[in-house]
Amino acid sequence: PKHRVWKRYYAEHEGEAGPADVEAFADALPEAKIVLLNCMGGELSITCRHKNVYGEMASFEPFDVKEALANLPGDQLLFGSHTPLYYTTAALWKLERAELDADLLAKIHSGNAAKLYC
Repeated sequence: PKHRVWKRYYAEHEGEAGPADVEAFADALPEAKIVLLNCMGGELSITCRHKNVYGEMASFEPFDVKEALANLPGDQLLFGSHTPLYYTTAALWKLERAELDADLLAKIHSGNAAKLYC
């Protein structure tokens, strides 16, 4: 198959994958495109070290977008919203509050995902 899915689970559950496992996976398969859904904390540092790892921002708080982009290439951050569980406008507001330039905003909204999946 063209796309394979590898699920990430919280590391506090015994026997499930954590950030170190994702990093080992990214090292072993540098041609694989890996998306960390609900990316937070230590997982962001993985995306900085691996060009094939992308972070998705659904779990970010408003201040997290700007903070993440201080350490994360804008080409590796994907828009996420938790829709339909939460309002999409809340996620859009997070990006608005970050006061990003138009090019970077367009990448995060859809450009990075289009490049990744198309």
